[in-house]
Amino acid sequence: VTPNTITPKPQSNLGRVFTSFESPNFRYIWVHFLFNFVAMDMLMMTQGWLVWESTHSVFLVGAVAGLRGVGQFSFGALGGVLADRYNRRIILTVSQVVRASSCFWLGLLIVSNHVEVWHMLVFSGIQGVVMGALLPASETLVYDIVGPTRIINAAAIKHGAYSISRIPSALLFGAIVSS
Repeated sequence: VTPNTITPKPQSNLGRVFTSFESPNFRYIWVHFLFNFVAMDMLMMTQGWLVWESTHSVFLVGAVAGLRGVGQFSFGALGGVLADRYNRRIILTVSQVVRASSCFWLGLLIVSNHVEVWHMLVFSGIQGVVMGALLPASETLVYDIVGPTRIINAAAIKHGAYSISRIPSALLFGAIVSS
């Protein structure tokens, strides 16, 4: 070993699990994903609950959830093309603004007691289309941040954030429903 040679420290197996967190930008986006997943779960649970409370129709609860999936599936390929060709941060920003705006308008309809089932169906379709753009852009942005050597690790940690988020979102939803 010469004086100019740096010997890397061997990492434990546990240390290798979190290598993507060495990137400050990945840490920031991971926290964003964590909160975003909580919000997404809360939105889906609350929307289903609202449809159930106003209609007592299992079919309509399923239709609202299904429209989100149809929108996401039908727009997913185009969302992937957009993520490959355009600035991912802009796609994510626009997607989040559209999601927030539609939530705001739906919230106004709910608070003013003017919400109808068709509003929920349209809202669900919009949310699905937006997710079709948001998901490919977020996956490729993670790749941009961590690079090819850490993408599998980063994807696993990102999806871990989704699993972790299920706990507080279920607790929050339960608290809201019970109040």
